[in-house]
Amino acid sequence: MEIKNSGYFHVATKGRKAINNISVLEDDKGDTIFEEEGIEKEISTYYQSLFTSQQGDRTTTVQESISPCISPEVNASLIHAPTQKEMKNACFAIHPDKAPGPEGFSASFFQANWATMGPHIIKEIQAFFSSGILPSKINHTHVRLIPKITSPKKVVDYRPIALCSVYYKIIAKLISKRLQLVLQGIISENQSAFVTKRAILDNVLITHETLHYLKTSDAQVRCYMAVETDMNKAYDRLEWDFIRLVLERMGFHGQWINWIMQCIITVSYSYLLNGTAKGLVIPERGIKQEDPLSPYIFILCGEVLSGLCNKAQQKGKLEGIRVSLNKG
Repeated sequence: MEIKNSGYFHVATKGRKAINNISVLEDDKGDTIFEEEGIEKEISTYYQSLFTSQQGDRTTTVQESISPCISPEVNASLIHAPTQKEMKNACFAIHPDKAPGPEGFSASFFQANWATMGPHIIKEIQAFFSSGILPSKINHTHVRLIPKITSPKKVVDYRPIALCSVYYKIIAKLISKRLQLVLQGIISENQSAFVTKRAILDNVLITHETLHYLKTSDAQVRCYMAVETDMNKAYDRLEWDFIRLVLERMGFHGQWINWIMQCIITVSYSYLLNGTAKGLVIPERGIKQEDPLSPYIFILCGEVLSGLCNKAQQKGKLEGIRVSLNKG
């Protein structure tokens, strides 16, 4: 569809910009903040607190819920250095019109000027995979806060969208592309999102059938209930040491784990306030929204919950539910 540079287009753009602007905000005490400096401080304080690590014994939980599942052959396929063709394909796999990150250029700039920019990009990406060190400047991220509701009042009413640099996106896509190929064999069947040949709608249908059965069941002795888990801010609360423990327990190679952890722990955030990057938040936990790697990290960590449920079912502590009379 062709978008013309018409008056309607400019009005729509101005309207959307006005909606996304943050001119007033409430703090935790309910006090209203109008000054931009105060709004910036409130946003930074909220996210710095959210991204502050919490202590806890995670080793025992991970050891009990997950068994090693990565073979030497799989590790060998993961840790070989990416080729120049892989790097180019990863760059061109990024949507050209995605919002630019801190460098100020969208992927279309690098794609259109690959003959000039390509060698520099390849050199930078090769340096990361050979040294295992990701410079913090590459992983510095701008965050756009998008209103979740019509009249947002507090920071929690905004959805944070991470605007990563193109260099980082290429690295994340290279890693996630390889990881995607092995998920089928290591992710349990009850996780259906982001795994090849699985559809998340299958779980939606299963949930619908289960709730329908519970609603229509006349059982009085053997009764069941459904428990809904709150996944609010789940990305933001993933502890970094927990992620490392999961990867190590599964049996991933140390070099592969380091690549992934470098993508996670070197991040820093500035928040776009009315078009200008403000503040600096250095997180201690969490993974980024809109990061190509984040969904795969999340479902790998989800194996802990899945494993705990399976162990509880095997021990008879958590009984499953049958919605069909057919025992086959």
